[in-house]
Amino acid sequence: MAFGADGRGVFRTDIPFGDPVPASLHPELLHPVVVRRTPVVSDVFHAAATGRPLVAVAVPVTHGGNVTHVLIASLDLTWYDRLLTQSGQPDGAVAGLLD
Repeated sequence: MAFGADGRGVFRTDIPFGDPVPASLHPELLHPVVVRRTPVVSDVFHAAATGRPLVAVAVPVTHGGNVTHVLIASLDLTWYDRLLTQSGQPDGAVAGLLD
C-alpha cells in the first residue's frame, strides 16, 4: 500500500487496479513516519475484513529531503504460525526471521 504524506490513498495491491483507493485506515502509523522520517512497526491489530492478526510496517518515501509518501506492508501473523508449526521441524529447532 502507498499513501501520500497527507494520508490520501495512492495504490493498494489488495483492490482492483483503477478502483478508488481509500485514505489510510491507520493514521497513527503515518504521522510518526512523516514527522520522524523513520520506519514504524505497529502493534498487533486484527484485520477488519478477516479478523486475522496483522503487524504493519510503514516506511517513508522521500523526495528533496521531504517525506512525500508512506509505504505500508501488512504482515499476516498466521503465516508465521503455520511456518513454525509445519511438520518436519526437529525437536529443539530454532527459527529466525532475517531482513
